[in-house]
Amino acid sequence: MDVRGLRITLSLCASIVLGLAAAAPAQAAFGMTIDNADPVSTEAGANSDFNLKISFSGLSNTESVRDLTVHLPPGLVGDPTSTPLCSEVQLNADACPDASKIGSTTTSAVLIAVPLTIPGEVFNVQPRTGEPARLGIVLTPPVGAKVILQSAAALRPTDFGLDTILEGIPNTADGLPLRISGIELTLDGAFMRNPTSCGTKTTTADATSYASTTATGSNTFESVNCTALPFSPEFTGNLGSPGHTAQFTKPAQTTVISQDDGEAGLRRAQVKLPADVGGDNPYLSNTCPPANFVAHTCPDASIVGQATAESPLQEEALEGPMALVHNPGGLPLLGLDLEGALALQLYGNLVVSLNGEGELETMVLFNGLPDIPISRFELTLVEDRLNIVGRDLCQPPPFFYTTTFTSFADEVQTGDVQATIDGCPPPVVDPTASLKLNKATSSNPRLRVKVTQGSAFVDEATVKAPPEVNFRDGKYTAKADGAPVPESAIQVSRKEITVAAAPDTEELRIRAGGGGVHVKHSVVPGAELAFSVDVTDLDANHFSLPTPVIAN
Repeated sequence: MDVRGLRITLSLCASIVLGLAAAAPAQAAFGMTIDNADPVSTEAGANSDFNLKISFSGLSNTESVRDLTVHLPPGLVGDPTSTPLCSEVQLNADACPDASKIGSTTTSAVLIAVPLTIPGEVFNVQPRTGEPARLGIVLTPPVGAKVILQSAAALRPTDFGLDTILEGIPNTADGLPLRISGIELTLDGAFMRNPTSCGTKTTTADATSYASTTATGSNTFESVNCTALPFSPEFTGNLGSPGHTAQFTKPAQTTVISQDDGEAGLRRAQVKLPADVGGDNPYLSNTCPPANFVAHTCPDASIVGQATAESPLQEEALEGPMALVHNPGGLPLLGLDLEGALALQLYGNLVVSLNGEGELETMVLFNGLPDIPISRFELTLVEDRLNIVGRDLCQPPPFFYTTTFTSFADEVQTGDVQATIDGCPPPVVDPTASLKLNKATSSNPRLRVKVTQGSAFVDEATVKAPPEVNFRDGKYTAKADGAPVPESAIQVSRKEITVAAAPDTEELRIRAGGGGVHVKHSVVPGAELAFSVDVTDLDANHFSLPTPVIAN
């Protein structure tokens, strides 16, 4: 039958249906069942095609589905970075790139009294601000124009699962009543990733008809083999900042947990802070009321740092403030207000206890983290607020964090990680000195000394002679980085030669000869002469450098 013939048939059917409407029996109530909602492979963490089949009942001209929200189980997520994106302009023009296709759909409908099967394609559409993903659906009915729909994704704050929201499903086609009796959807495995936890996973859906009647449905699948997933999170911790390393200062602190793509999700993170590092008790009173935290309106004094989470599912990181949130009857919670496409709010516990030696220990615990791939999770406490140290960060012994990480497969990894300390003054590096005494047993010994800077430029050097050697009238010269030092900067006594270096001297060379060096006749070739060189650098550090030489 051609399209014109189909239209004539539909018109005749419409007349018959309208004529029988008054005598038609009462329809069953609007209802919905989820016949199927599971991945082809139920392996935990697998990339697998996901199939969804929904049927509607009790259909009439008004009791046809208008809005549909599918609540995916936590951990079942889509990756909008897996393909090129289709813009909304391209979608509405039915011009999405083939590479942006991520699935297919089939809609079962009744147009007047004629059942129809409407195929369609699903595309990865550019998400709008604040959305983790958006699906574009292009339906191709056997008659009439193509139907283009969009389904936004949203993260549930309760369990961090994803919802897909489809609104305005049409109930007419070319002006004729259209009733949707079923929807089948397949999303490609390149786009979808299974939960990394095991057990029963439930997909639910809520539907609203054009008569504002609601219906719900659910279906489950079993996620298996979660212990096969790798789990090896890495941790780093940084303490200190310039001017904030001394005892009782309040330095910055940054901790980072990182994971590779494809690992089991991190469900629980427990980090015990190093000994002598904890929270400043008086500052703990600067809390944010829970309602203000939820509304993103915490007072400035309650903000103690910044949180950042990076996910391979998103091009841009989630970022937001870290606040002390009021917790009746206990220590404040650490509230993380992460903003972005996967916006979420997380709460961590501060736990203070005594260890076996009667010392206070502080632990930060985040439990019930979302089963969303996170490649980097960073928390930074800013200076001069919550963080305080009980001893100098720049002095030994080192500071260690103790970590316990638990996956969604209940795999546990523990470890002690040494903190990196920032803000300490650079270590003092000693200058070096070398000395040569040529022709020591002759009548005209010659002395050569080279002093090279350490942490700071050379300011002054003094050559000290051993008991067997004296200095007297002779020829004394010096060069600072190759430039002659004025004679006035060279002072000679019986046992010492002192040279004041020029500014910013890296290398100072001193020479003595012309009868200026006298070695006792008792010195024989091969004897060791215990010269030394005292050096003062521009930081006023003093060094005594033994420089023995062998008489020749």
